[in-house]
Amino acid sequence: MLGEARKTQESPSLLALLFTDGDGRIVFVDSNFLKMMDYSEAGLAVGEPLYKILGIERQICSKMMQTVAQNGFVHNWPLELQSSTGKPTAVTCTGIATYDERHTFIGMDMTIRVQTSTEPPNALPPHHRAVLNTRIRQIQTEVRSHEDRALKTYTVAQIGAVEILLARMAGPRINQTLEQSLNKLAAQRASGFHIQNGHVVFDEAVLDPNIYLTLLKEVHRYAVGIVGRRMVISEMQAVDEQVDEHSREIADQAGLREFISQRG
Repeated sequence: MLGEARKTQESPSLLALLFTDGDGRIVFVDSNFLKMMDYSEAGLAVGEPLYKILGIERQICSKMMQTVAQNGFVHNWPLELQSSTGKPTAVTCTGIATYDERHTFIGMDMTIRVQTSTEPPNALPPHHRAVLNTRIRQIQTEVRSHEDRALKTYTVAQIGAVEILLARMAGPRINQTLEQSLNKLAAQRASGFHIQNGHVVFDEAVLDPNIYLTLLKEVHRYAVGIVGRRMVISEMQAVDEQVDEHSREIADQAGLREFISQRG
């Protein structure tokens, strides 16, 4: 399944990603989306209604969300977005439904692709895990340090996925306390780590592997206290499954995979 998912996906540089909650509020946008829509930082979009940030009519957005909730996905849905500066952009969108453990709709994973006359439509991501895979590949290109790229990628991917889960279950602003705690821990360790609105930045230095373990411990502790162990572990397992085998081995050696176990 993983091999099939990777074959159907395009280069992450061609796609913009955003994630919503079940009410159509944005809980995360990637850097490609910020560039596409002329936003200077993610905080301007997080917590806002999807239709407002996309610059489309509310009814159109509601229809798309309802279709995703009812059918599980929409594929190559054509839209004309209007950026924050008024620039129109013709795109196609694919939305994948996400559900909680009771199979209640909790949000949409959305991939956005600029329409061109020479490029074919993007293939259909079959599942939430395929979108996670695209996000992980984005992170890999963003991490500049080669020696501990696997640890940084694994940590950033897990933090991001858990934050999206928390925002979907408890509201987009629930992560402010978590991010403050993570930034405080990182400052104490002089780790060159900073997170804001789900966007994690590490400096280029090679770090003590224990800092990654410290950060994930805090993320796990905080999230379990809000949405419960089962949902947190399920989402972290989904991320773990999309990471390549070599990165999993390195993460395992650093103790980072202990959180995907029911005993974690």
